Amino acid sequence: MQTELSEICKECGMCCDGTLFGKAPIDEYELKLVQYFDSESITEKEGKFYFKHPCIYFDSCCTVYDKVRPNICTTYFCSPLKKVQQGESELKDAQEIIKKALKYRSEILVIASQIEIYKTFSISQLLKEVLPIINERIKPHHELWLKLIGFQSILAKIIGSK
Repeated sequence: MQTELSEICKECGMCCDGTLFGKAPIDEYELKLVQYFDSESITEKEGKFYFKHPCIYFDSCCTVYDKVRPNICTTYFCSPLKKVQQGESELKDAQEIIKKALKYRSEILVIASQIEIYKTFSISQLLKEVLPIINERIKPHHELWLKLIGFQSILAKIIGSK
């Protein structure tokens, strides 16, 4: 089961590509490891350290999944995968939620690529157009706007929030 969960995780990558999170926390003792990855991506706030997303080792999937990575990378599982681990859900249910989110993300990026102002936006930049309040410039682009709202509800299931 753990191998199947890891494969789903590795191929999804929404926690690594900036879709779910803009940064990942790291422990101070891991700084050298993360700096090996990309020293420019380290940030510090109030004594806590983070590395920025998207991760430089994410290219459609994690390219260093089998290597030594920061603790957060080896321990984080999204809510659907955690529920499978805890026996609260079936693997196929988790796969379905994640597959739906990936499909939405892909559709959003295709729609955005056809709109001059949004054609170079990442998914995280697009989400900022509707979070926490809707940016006026997205309102004329109804299909994109509505798709992003739908995507937010799917992401809430993945993150495990309401």
